[in-house]
Amino acid sequence: MDNQELITGALSQAGQPTTVTPEENTLELLRITPEKQLKPMDFLFRLFGKPCFPRGELVAVTGKAKSGKTFLSSMLMACSTVRDVLSFHREREEPLRVLWYDTEQSDESTQDIMRHRLMPMTGGDVSRIDVFNVRCLPWKQRRELLGVAVGSCNPDLVIVDGIRDLVNDINDGVLAQEVMEELMKLAADRKCCITCILHQNKGSEDKVIERHDKNRLTYYGAAPF
Repeated sequence: MDNQELITGALSQAGQPTTVTPEENTLELLRITPEKQLKPMDFLFRLFGKPCFPRGELVAVTGKAKSGKTFLSSMLMACSTVRDVLSFHREREEPLRVLWYDTEQSDESTQDIMRHRLMPMTGGDVSRIDVFNVRCLPWKQRRELLGVAVGSCNPDLVIVDGIRDLVNDINDGVLAQEVMEELMKLAADRKCCITCILHQNKGSEDKVIERHDKNRLTYYGAAPF
């Protein structure tokens, strides 16, 4: 007996009309109840003992320039090979595969981070880290090749640095929503965690905040990394 027959039978017993539209059937399949059997979230890491970076989800890391976003990404990549890196701990014993998709730095800067940060942190082992620098490509091609790279490399963790370079206009809300939906589907289908690095610009408001009350920086969006 399929789902629609089950729903129709339940409505019939309740004395309700027994015609169920496809839309109602779809909605019923999406219903969440306390009894519904769902798989537990599969987290890749712990930070200060708290689980984080789940498979099948998008995670955003945001902050102003020089706030430590790239260093955080480096710790994540290193922790995929070495189980403990500072406050990060990898949940599973087996190493993870990582895709680092760099959209904004030069080739030389990306390679420098590999050589002088990742390799020292992993004892020289970067064999499980696939790195692509796509800054030279048009935004549409960057967006297309990300899906190709995920399908080819089969990563557990994807780091997109930075996410704004997958669109041509950061103020285009429709395009931004389209890209987010693409990434959510990609993460769910490939069972990976896609971490999006979002670089914030420093505005005049920040200078006023810094001058009058530095403790309010976190409230106004400065990342803790």
